[in-house]
Amino acid sequence: MYKCNLLEGNISFNDIFKSIDEVFTLNNKGLFIMELPSEFFCDLNFSTVKHLIDNGFNGVYVSFQRPIENICSCFKELDIDIDKIHFLDGTKKIKGEKKKDILPKDVEKIFDSIYSSLKSLKGVNKFVIIDSLTTMALINTESWSESFSDYLVRTKEDDDFKNIIFLVNVAKELSEKSIVKEVCNYADGILNIDSSSKGYSVELIKPNILA
Repeated sequence: MYKCNLLEGNISFNDIFKSIDEVFTLNNKGLFIMELPSEFFCDLNFSTVKHLIDNGFNGVYVSFQRPIENICSCFKELDIDIDKIHFLDGTKKIKGEKKKDILPKDVEKIFDSIYSSLKSLKGVNKFVIIDSLTTMALINTESWSESFSDYLVRTKEDDDFKNIIFLVNVAKELSEKSIVKEVCNYADGILNIDSSSKGYSVELIKPNILA
């Protein structure tokens, strides 16, 4: 069983949100890639969610990596208010009768669910977390990657949505996968989070610098 830990004492969320705020202030929305070290992937991901919720955001959590039941259990242990999160489970295949919040690997249906979830959320500031893009990169084709990137950008740029942060998690060692590079082309920034003996550092990389 996964042991939940909080890393807020070891990572400066001010560094993350200072970078995000620069984009947020200009556009009222932003798309960011979070490159996370695999050994602390869950800890950093869940700590980011807690920070967002504690700072007045409501969000959509799309999981391609672990069942929502496991995530909810961990969030409760971390005292994260799950009533402020709409969960979408992309880890299961639909068999027989369709169930709410269970996503197939169909890109259009994934984003239809994200659209409807965003519209149902209360509050002004919202987030969408994709966990994890590299999970999908291991099992899908390049055409799936291109379609996913296209839908993600269209969702971010939709005039119906304001004050939204889109965070796409990727495992650092898989960041060279084609789907990750495709999304990076449209991102407002890549948050490169490194671990060291001194804790964690956050570097914002602009996509145009990578070209």
